[in-house]
Amino acid sequence: SMAQKKAVDTQQLRQDFEKLMSDLERNYVYYKKKKVDLPLFKKYYAEKLLDTNTQKDPLLFFEFMLLEFYDSHMHLKSNNNKSYRLFSPVYASIVNDKITITDYWKDQINNRIEIEIIGSEILAFNNEDIVSVVERFPTHCHDKNDPEIRTWIINKILSGRYHEKRVLKLKLQNGEIVN
Repeated sequence: SMAQKKAVDTQQLRQDFEKLMSDLERNYVYYKKKKVDLPLFKKYYAEKLLDTNTQKDPLLFFEFMLLEFYDSHMHLKSNNNKSYRLFSPVYASIVNDKITITDYWKDQINNRIEIEIIGSEILAFNNEDIVSVVERFPTHCHDKNDPEIRTWIINKILSGRYHEKRVLKLKLQNGEIVN
């Protein structure tokens, strides 16, 4: 037998979108301070509503929408497989135009680290060039080259999604390449 597919109520979704936009505009203290192209934001996400076809799509729609504000305090806590985790055991910064590990939390790393990773350049995330992964990050309404936004995106990528492993390819300070 085949399970029946329940259609997404786009009318309700549009109402939810408009309510969230109203709440953000009235209550989110950083709404106007964030470097988000707000007219583009409203237009883009109003159009993206039409792409919600499955029951999981609306939740991801709103999660990705909130990512535009590059604020880890603003999230839905859904923790489904495609959601981004809230934090990463490593922290990266942009140092001399390179994505570099600048800190890590030893108690959050599953395997003991035998090498010094602070100062290491991140070359790849899950076997993909890290710069390409940053460019593909699912936000569209701000400048991904802005240092503040780019650093936040990099660290959100390092947090990863619940359904994927996080494998880094690093260039250590001594020049050695490791995974």
